Amino acid sequence: MKQRNYYLLSIDLEQNYDADKLLEKLNKALDWIRIVPGTYFIVSISDYKHLYIRFKDALPNNRFFIAKLDVGKGEYTGWLPKEKWQWIKENIK
Repeated sequence: MKQRNYYLLSIDLEQNYDADKLLEKLNKALDWIRIVPGTYFIVSISDYKHLYIRFKDALPNNRFFIAKLDVGKGEYTGWLPKEKWQWIKENIK
């Protein structure tokens, strides 16, 4: 199996976008969760360039940022609901 990669996707909520199309693209990942409005934690075997193309198609007139995360060492923190932390812990392998 290919390596699991972790990404953070942040989109500009002030611009219009097709939520159904975004959901369709998110669902192509191994898994994902919305951390806060407009920000998603994505688990994928794709590289960041492939994800850029995927989300550019879903967000053609919207600003967005995608970054690969190095979370395997447990070097992350924040203030999130318990169920989001549980999802993160279960999905980082």
